[in-house]
Amino acid sequence: MKNDTTTYESLKSQFHTGDLIVFAGSGIVSGAIRLFTEFSHVETVIRLLDYEGEEKRRFIIGADRGGIQVQLLSNVLESYDGEIYWYPLCDDLDPARRYLGTWAFSQLGKSYDYAGLFKNALGRVSEDADAFFCSEFAFMALRTGCDMARICEDLKRDIYLKVYADWDAIERKAAWPGDIKKFTNCYRFGGKLV
Repeated sequence: MKNDTTTYESLKSQFHTGDLIVFAGSGIVSGAIRLFTEFSHVETVIRLLDYEGEEKRRFIIGADRGGIQVQLLSNVLESYDGEIYWYPLCDDLDPARRYLGTWAFSQLGKSYDYAGLFKNALGRVSEDADAFFCSEFAFMALRTGCDMARICEDLKRDIYLKVYADWDAIERKAAWPGDIKKFTNCYRFGGKLV
């Protein structure tokens, strides 16, 4: 059965690189993850202007069982078993979007961090740049993008410090999908897509 993507179609023009798509799956693995955190998966929106076509397609990049990969968001929305939400990156962080996307693409092909995922379920682990689980990748992309924007484009100091205030909420460790709700200086709730 295909999901109704009417809401997505009405909102997708507002999706930009760096926004998050957060999943609350109803499957067995998703249910197990949701025992520890509210959501089960997170991906980052990535704009590929040359490939959006007349349909204005949106893509997502993230860590999945196959490692870091890019997917067409509409395909994922149509077939996903569960609920999906959109969390836009706050406008103050617009300068970080380009760097966030560049860093995310440089990670393509890296492995999925199964060991880190299981260890993180027992207690937060430090981030690892050799392999990633979904939320570790998404939030590391955010932080790296903000760090580069601060260096290259002088992201305002007070905004930059707010990003790290949110990071302090998770003790600067690898994030869980549900940690999106702790990043109130970085993201706002955009709505339920499916």
